[in-house]
Amino acid sequence: MISWLDGRPDILPPDLIYTLDPKTGDAITIPRMGGYPLGMEVVIVGRAASPMWRTPKGVELFGPRHFGFDLDFVPIEEMLKSRQQCGAK
Repeated sequence: MISWLDGRPDILPPDLIYTLDPKTGDAITIPRMGGYPLGMEVVIVGRAASPMWRTPKGVELFGPRHFGFDLDFVPIEEMLKSRQQCGAK
């Protein structure tokens, strides 16, 4: 539900995270929790959620705290600005 970059949250729900095969662009689904097999190449793409999910009620229903994370929702575009300001790629 959350994408992490260098130990920090990078994409938070309700924003969307897509995991894709870099060769085909097909979606990758992992049938078990715990991550991807060692050596598997993936591309992670984030996208802003529908505006209705970004309302206070939407974030209450499907934000990071809904999934047990003690984090406030920060929109993906703000995360990207923050990353650019600190020089991260």
